[in-house]
Amino acid sequence: MRRRRRLRRCDDRGPHAAMHATRMQFRHQQLAVQQWE
Repeated sequence: MRRRRRLRRCDDRGPHAAMHATRMQFRHQQLAVQQWE
């Protein structure tokens, strides 16, 4: 749990956060498309 929180904080502050957010959005879009189909 402690490790996860630390990684999350680092991701939120670091440049990796943008990449992660984009990835999550893309994944969400894919899931939505699959549901609609």
